[in-house]
Amino acid sequence: MMVVKTDKKKETDVRLDAEMLEVCKQRYMAELNWAKKNTLPMFKLITVDEKNRNWSFLFTPDQPPYNNGGFRLSVLLPVNYPFKPPSVNFLTKIMHPCVDEAGNVSIPGFKSEEWKPTLRIRDVLLRTAQLILDLEANRPLRNDLAELLNSNPALFTQKADEYTKKFAEKR
Repeated sequence: MMVVKTDKKKETDVRLDAEMLEVCKQRYMAELNWAKKNTLPMFKLITVDEKNRNWSFLFTPDQPPYNNGGFRLSVLLPVNYPFKPPSVNFLTKIMHPCVDEAGNVSIPGFKSEEWKPTLRIRDVLLRTAQLILDLEANRPLRNDLAELLNSNPALFTQKADEYTKKFAEKR
């Protein structure tokens, strides 16, 4: 890296940026090593696209209405991770109030303004599982499903189970 010595503040800023990128790279590698060696219940690392920093996991819930299938998740880590949160997207269709039709998921605590660099991919996966299995609808992306869940939980569970059997990957 080249440092232009026009003024002291700019030189310091450039050096801090390089240091920050090195910290991000080290954290990324540590997280990747963890993901390759360790497994969490219900999650299996499927692929890692290191160039694009995109990891995919197979999520196999152990509770109804999602326990009859597996769901692929994409976890995309920005270059400045862990200082910015990863984005989580369901690649497999899932019927849940906090997952929109495109697979985007709303996980409390993981928006940019709420994110803390001490959080890890493990935390992201565990919180995703908790959100799905607890059938939370606090931050719905699909109001129709949130209303159904709140008004008739049994019907929601039945429909979500049918949806899982139709669209989820076989276990």
